[in-house]
Amino acid sequence: MDDRQDRATRARAKRNIALGLALAGMAVLFYLMSIVQWHEHFGQ
Repeated sequence: MDDRQDRATRARAKRNIALGLALAGMAVLFYLMSIVQWHEHFGQ
């Protein structure tokens, strides 16, 4: 019983880490895209 709960807790932690990394990656991507657009707009 305890082993099953421990495995579920570890699996949940891995999913949370993966979700956090995906969200952070998307935030960085949007930030970089906005910098590129700003540079294209004001760079000329």
